[in-house]
Amino acid sequence: MKLDIKVLYIFSGLTLVLIFPLFPTVFGGKSVHVIPVALIFALLPIAMGWVKKSVFNEARSAAYIFTIILFLMLISLFQDASSGSATLFSLTSVVKPIYWFLFFCLGLSLKIEDKKLFFSLYLFLSVAAVLNFTISIVEVFNPNQLVFQLYKREERSILLDKATGWFGITYFFAYINLITSFYFLFLYGSSKRIIHFFLFAMCISALFLTQSRTMIIALMVGFLLLPFFKFTSKAKIIYVMYFIAIFIAFFLIVFNLSFIIDNFNYAYNGILLLLESGVDLSGGGSGSANVRINQFIWALENNDNIFIGAGLASLATEPLESIYANYYYQMGAPFLFFCIYFFVYLHRLMSKVCLNCSNDKFEFAFSAAFSVIAILSPIAFMSSPLHENPKIALICFFSLGVCFRLKKNRN
Repeated sequence: MKLDIKVLYIFSGLTLVLIFPLFPTVFGGKSVHVIPVALIFALLPIAMGWVKKSVFNEARSAAYIFTIILFLMLISLFQDASSGSATLFSLTSVVKPIYWFLFFCLGLSLKIEDKKLFFSLYLFLSVAAVLNFTISIVEVFNPNQLVFQLYKREERSILLDKATGWFGITYFFAYINLITSFYFLFLYGSSKRIIHFFLFAMCISALFLTQSRTMIIALMVGFLLLPFFKFTSKAKIIYVMYFIAIFIAFFLIVFNLSFIIDNFNYAYNGILLLLESGVDLSGGGSGSANVRINQFIWALENNDNIFIGAGLASLATEPLESIYANYYYQMGAPFLFFCIYFFVYLHRLMSKVCLNCSNDKFEFAFSAAFSVIAILSPIAFMSSPLHENPKIALICFFSLGVCFRLKKNRN
């Protein structure tokens, strides 16, 4: 299948941004320097005329949403400026909705009726799966100085036995593997090709090597929900895999528990603590889940303005991890409710697209995967507002543009 230059550019660009070095010794684990790279990648097709003016007209309704987000952030920036607490972080935060919209338009600009699009997306995700698996194995079992120079913070001892991939943080890397896991699961279910099963196994392995407890729980919830999605009937073999996965999990837990404890101690102990002790809603308790509950309770008690929050610069002194504490304290309750509603809306939208899509297995896998990811994101985002990472932002908002193009074409 011959690929045109536009599609090759977009997916080679996605790969470049994904693996772009973090240089942790220079930037301290931050990825702010990735933003210009992603912006150049998004702006070049516009400058070259690949993104037609009609695309921006089609994106008008989405533009209103991004404009509202920008407006709310500008209010927060004004708060920071009036109180004298405005920082570089405040200014870079305001820019985010602008480049999110550009990434969205890039995805919306693609011709969904062209089968080369979803095949190219398949190639990108396949390359990403192999690269993610490879760097995970190298990081965990054979770490070298090059990994520390390009991606991983050597001084963070807690990360040394965990895969952080191209992101330097476990849950960012795990979220990308969560997306690709469900993509290749549905692709295997619809195509029944063994190569897709191996790619699925690579993604699952890379996710578990991160030992991100939040993403492992999201993965487990996703598997438990699979039988309840209508579109799963399009790939009936998934039901067989479902029962096989339950059997393998039962076998490992009953007969080889020591292997899990020895190799995934951090994830195992964290999930076990959560199951045994539960979540302490009073604001006490230990473990990452309770820490995030504590942060949300703190945000409820300390946010004096529930409608517009405490301002963008507030997180400089009070780092809050989950999207719930972070956005409620920083941006206010309406902004947080809008984000949660959007996940529900995206799930419903992609479920309808999935049921009405053509027999193209690549299109089906993409639609089904993002429908599941949308419903799992409220769990996954307990780790942090993942979409604010420039690399994840590019992949997710670009994919969101593709999702909306699918919706338009299927109406």
